[in-house]
Amino acid sequence: MSTTELTNKTTGDVTISSQRRQTNPAALYLLTLSEGSSRDGMEQILKRTARFFGFADWTDCPWQTITAAHVIGYRAILQKQGKSPATINLVLAAIKGVVRCAWQENLISDHERMVIDSIKSVKGSRVRSGRALTYEETATLFTDCLSENTAAGFRDAAILACSVGLGLRRAEIAGARLSKVDKTNCSLKIIGKGNKEREVFFPEQAWLLFEKWLQVRGTGGSDFVFCPIDRRGEMLYHSGLQPSAILQILQKRGIKSDLEKFSPHDLRRTFASRLLENGVDLSMVRDALGHSSIGTTVIYDHRGKEKLKQCLRNKVRL
Repeated sequence: MSTTELTNKTTGDVTISSQRRQTNPAALYLLTLSEGSSRDGMEQILKRTARFFGFADWTDCPWQTITAAHVIGYRAILQKQGKSPATINLVLAAIKGVVRCAWQENLISDHERMVIDSIKSVKGSRVRSGRALTYEETATLFTDCLSENTAAGFRDAAILACSVGLGLRRAEIAGARLSKVDKTNCSLKIIGKGNKEREVFFPEQAWLLFEKWLQVRGTGGSDFVFCPIDRRGEMLYHSGLQPSAILQILQKRGIKSDLEKFSPHDLRRTFASRLLENGVDLSMVRDALGHSSIGTTVIYDHRGKEKLKQCLRNKVRL
């Protein structure tokens, strides 16, 4: 197969040859990631990167021909576009992961791999958008769900309980299994990012809502805790809910309750903020959220400047 050179219109001189190889290092890289949001997110990043270099999809891009100049050029363009450091660094991580797999398959040289791996990430930070919901707002959500007295209402209340009461991600809620529920300890073992299992413990009110859904759901069908419910109110036991379905459910509940717009991740922020407001140690909040770095947990601290000022005045002595 002949080799052609494609020049991206945006970069001008950043080009990648389109020579195909039988082994696709991008596919090998994606297989190293846990199924769910982590793999899906990185796949989307690789797709956008491939399109940037002039290819229809990541499956068409000859990743083994990428050079350090390509990566540095792409990084510069992303910075000019105003992308956040976090976004750019995710792109760099994805590219480096693919390059590492290409090197393991002997598709690139040791030198090229080391040069690309040494490309520095972008420094800086940006305050993440989002908010923590008030107690009144979450109470309204739960009330509206339970007042329906339907299977969907009880299911959605339990999903909210997992979001606000446990701080679970959408993918973690979607992946929750009946076989991992411990009714004695009121806990649930879930698979989080990095395919790591952790045990989460329900607060009393959250457990009551979760337990009510388990009673309504029963033990039939698949092992997924949460299942789809059709318009007639009948449960479809053959499969679980997708993370995208969790998103739609929470969005509809927010609109129905006439609340200020919030994202599913804001419910996770709410969980973290409430723990911090009640004096829970930051390292314990990190463990509850399933973070590998405490630096990530700090971002979820939405207690506000006024509370911080009061805390410093009351606690710090010179």
